[in-house]
Amino acid sequence: MATSKSSIFTAEPHPARASKSPGSRPATDVVTKTATHSQSPEEARKAFLLRVSPELMKEIETWAQAEMRSINGQIEYLLRQAVNQRKKK
Repeated sequence: MATSKSSIFTAEPHPARASKSPGSRPATDVVTKTATHSQSPEEARKAFLLRVSPELMKEIETWAQAEMRSINGQIEYLLRQAVNQRKKK
């Protein structure tokens, strides 16, 4: 008795993997959000470009790894510490 295969076994491309039209963003691009569902627009994190020397970046990366943080998290932590110290003066 011959059995027919269901549609999950067809050779049709997956919609998410289908070729994109010219000018569309590649699937590897990263899109960042400024707010999540749990944050109001006032609480949204702001993105900005920060230029630092390669030596400083390596130090921050090493420090972040030692404290189990992302580089971004480590920079934010250091900035918060500096702001808090300034407020105490």
